[in-house]
Amino acid sequence: MERERAMIERAMERERVMLERDRDAVSSERLALEQEKARLERPKENTEEITEDFSKVKDLDVIDRKERFLNLFEKLLEKF
Repeated sequence: MERERAMIERAMERERVMLERDRDAVSSERLALEQEKARLERPKENTEEITEDFSKVKDLDVIDRKERFLNLFEKLLEKF
């Protein structure tokens, strides 16, 4: 019985470590996304072409989708 308990505790500790690593990865990814979003939202010169505007909108959509994914992933991690 004690051996099983020790095995379970070790397994839980490994899971906690993995969860903490995942949280750290999510935090750094969120920071990178926020920096990228801020960079994309900075106003450029008036000589910007329509295609660049479209590209910026697409980039913001991708970032928003990644942020939603990260939010959902964080909520999942918090459940553990």
